Amino acid sequence: ALVQFGFQAKFKMVIFFFQVWAARKSVYGVELPEELSGWLSVFDSLSFDFGVLLFPSWACLGDLRWRIAFNALWPLGLMVAVCFALVSRRLLRGRSMRQSLLSSLRAAIFISFCMIPSVTRSLFLAFQCEAFGFDDTASPKIKSYLTASINVECSSDEHGRVVALASVFIVIWPVGMPLLYALLLHRCREAVQDHQPSTLSRATHFLWKEYQDSYFWWELVEYGRKFLLTGALIFVEQESVSQTFIGMSISFFFFALNASNKSIY
Repeated sequence: ALVQFGFQAKFKMVIFFFQVWAARKSVYGVELPEELSGWLSVFDSLSFDFGVLLFPSWACLGDLRWRIAFNALWPLGLMVAVCFALVSRRLLRGRSMRQSLLSSLRAAIFISFCMIPSVTRSLFLAFQCEAFGFDDTASPKIKSYLTASINVECSSDEHGRVVALASVFIVIWPVGMPLLYALLLHRCREAVQDHQPSTLSRATHFLWKEYQDSYFWWELVEYGRKFLLTGALIFVEQESVSQTFIGMSISFFFFALNASNKSIY
């Protein structure tokens, strides 16, 4: 019944919607009236940004580098812990190491899929600056500070250390994870298209199950849409007409792309 209902595809749609919804403030600077934001706040947990839930004020942990490190490392720790538990369980049942590792891959893919938007959004905070004018001197000047840590001046040495740390995790998360997805899909493409299930294709079915055989790679396109709407637009001037226009254009483009090619699903 769950397969016929298309539970996996609908789950992805719901997660994607609320991950974009959770980015409305940090990326787009949109605040809703309290009577609306109050009851919709129950869905904030679907953004999987548990760092914000655990630490409403990051000042208790230290500077922005602690926030970036925590948001990037705890999902990796969760994946390692879950995979270790699954591998140990299967080894105790007499399975081979290769089969055990491939079976745990399914859990790692699911966790990374849910976490990428929130991790990416927190990493890009290292590059989001806001300019302030100072006219208390004979020659007024403009200085920029990080919006996530207003005491850090952009282009300063401290800011450089924040950017360096964020860049390391950017290679792992918004760059590395999609590349890993692409590699896994490439390795199991024949099993998917020929309808000859392999251990790897079963382990990666979360990435391709709801798509037609010739579009088994379409999850990478969906990731591109998610990346643009929940992360990349942070580099466009916040609360500006151009940011809103670009965000709507991206949404309409992908809507038209899906509507014009119904053979994807």
